[in-house]
Amino acid sequence: MIDAATALRRGAELLGRGDRTGARRVAEQALELHPHDAGLCQLLGALFCQDGDLERGVEWLERSLHHDPRRTTTRLNLARALTSLARHEEALAVCVDGSGPDIERMRGDILRAAGRAPEAVQAYRRAVTMRADFVEAWNNLGNALRDAGDPDAAVAALQRAVRLRPQLAVCQLNLGRALLVAKRFDEALAAFDHAARADPTSMEALFELGVTLAAMGRHEESLAPLQRAVALDPRHARAVARLALTLVALERMPEAEAAYERSLALDPRDPATYLYYGVLLEESNRVDDLRALLQRAESAGVPPRALPVVQARLLKREGRLDEALALLDPAANAEPLVQNQRAQLLGEIADRRGDVEAAFRHFGEMNRLRAAEPGSRVHERLRYVRHIERLRDHMSPEQVRAWSALELDTRRRAPVFLVGFPRSGTTLLDTMLLGHPDVFVLEESRLLPQVAEALGDPLSVAGLDAASAGALRARYFEGLDAIPETRDAPCVIDKSPLHLTLAGFIHRVFPDARFVFCVRHPCDVVLSCFMQNLWVNEVGASFLDIADTALLYDRIMDYWTRCRDCLPLRVHELHYERLVQDAQAGMRAVLDFLELDWHPGVLAHQRTAIERGRIGTPSYAQVAEGLYSRSIGRWQRYAGHLGPALPLLAPWVRRFGYPEPGAAVRSAAENAG
Repeated sequence: MIDAATALRRGAELLGRGDRTGARRVAEQALELHPHDAGLCQLLGALFCQDGDLERGVEWLERSLHHDPRRTTTRLNLARALTSLARHEEALAVCVDGSGPDIERMRGDILRAAGRAPEAVQAYRRAVTMRADFVEAWNNLGNALRDAGDPDAAVAALQRAVRLRPQLAVCQLNLGRALLVAKRFDEALAAFDHAARADPTSMEALFELGVTLAAMGRHEESLAPLQRAVALDPRHARAVARLALTLVALERMPEAEAAYERSLALDPRDPATYLYYGVLLEESNRVDDLRALLQRAESAGVPPRALPVVQARLLKREGRLDEALALLDPAANAEPLVQNQRAQLLGEIADRRGDVEAAFRHFGEMNRLRAAEPGSRVHERLRYVRHIERLRDHMSPEQVRAWSALELDTRRRAPVFLVGFPRSGTTLLDTMLLGHPDVFVLEESRLLPQVAEALGDPLSVAGLDAASAGALRARYFEGLDAIPETRDAPCVIDKSPLHLTLAGFIHRVFPDARFVFCVRHPCDVVLSCFMQNLWVNEVGASFLDIADTALLYDRIMDYWTRCRDCLPLRVHELHYERLVQDAQAGMRAVLDFLELDWHPGVLAHQRTAIERGRIGTPSYAQVAEGLYSRSIGRWQRYAGHLGPALPLLAPWVRRFGYPEPGAAVRSAAENAG
């Protein structure tokens, strides 16, 4: 007859080899002979728990504890199993007769699982007081403090856990999450990177690293960790959806769409995936596909109110503003992306309905939400303004006369640069030009800025020699040639509004270049920038505030006009308002400047907008509509909110030939001054 101790050792050996079935058989047979042995009861209870049969596991663990109440391990296992069954009060009762740091840690785990974070914090603090090097308790204390709304204390506790065991990936992972809540984004990124390095098989660490990089606008860097996370867990629908979001940011639309479809196949009821996918379809002007997606969501059991932003976007396009407004209940969804886009839609609907005060308030909230995002570079807005001022201060007739003389090989024709302050109509014009068979538009590419960055200091254009300028020109064409569509295009247009700020560089490297300069009423431009939901990079940071936008407008236009005064630039100036009011006359003038024959396709911009797919600017929806004049002079309704901007903009209103502001607007400007 086998004794209980021998059976227990045999069961433990089998369990150590991964043979749970054999271990359970040994325990059950031995318990027939030794039904009151606490060790065998504990072993069998633990085996049932490992196999997912928690109810039976609890029965045997209770027997074990009944036979030997001193067994702390049994008490911990029983409390853990009861917690997994959400039987929290019973689990706490199991801990009452226990003592020591492990019991206090378990008490904290139960309280945290029950949603009682402040009490959990107290239990974890007792655990680390009893055992100062208790890494797991410090880790859980940090998580509980984060749950309790004290991110700074959470960070301190998790940093203690990391110091105790630097290579424990889970501590680094939780530290990163606490740092995110504390809005210490760079430190959070470093913690997630440490976690991923400590455990390259940690899907969660890679996922958090990729998501944080993407949230900070570092999409190219976010791609690899997200791809690795998906490779580790191909059935993780949320990871696949976030990978799709990064692919969208990288303009890899077919791959992004395939990833969204894969995510929905894994979890057909996930509202977040429908949200992201719906935004992609709407921004691609694929309205019918968006309707079909929403029907799929409803068929899968996702209620329409779970997707308020996507539903409201579609309703707004259809002109059903009251119905769209009814969906945008601020309490419906707290996800930051939803809150941000809700504020934008509320602003747009209020603007359409003429409710100026509500519109301005909602757009202000949208910008506040943007400014609070990870990676927001709102603090860099003045640095960018100072950069433009430096360029401006070195653009004068005397300074230009001191530039070195250059003779460049211009046999290969320079591209045409389509420029203008953002929201001046450049996207409308480039869409119209795309309707011409001889035109290829390179839309807001980083190619030219990357070539310019090779100079180092932008002011060094003054001393360029022919060899260096020729090499920069060749480098640009090499990048252009990597795009197959450009090779046979008679006219390549490099469209990026803020290539305005590279005018001096462009003239030095492409003295044969032509510019199409889009102009719109300065007040409408500044107001429209404030109303856009843009990523807060060093430029977009200025658009969060009307006065900051006006300051940037003034500095950029000052630099651009000095370039036009000092350099022999070939420029065609196109006013947005005239293009909208007489598109054919406006486009004939542009094509004559570009030395292109007339083609009626340039007037079919709605069809062109739909065929080109996603447009990576805020104008994606407008260019798919017929030409309309509702945005012309919109600024006059908002004159009371433009006070701080008007003194800076008034000279440009006059310079570009727009009528002087009326008496009420002049009064607002004087009050602001």
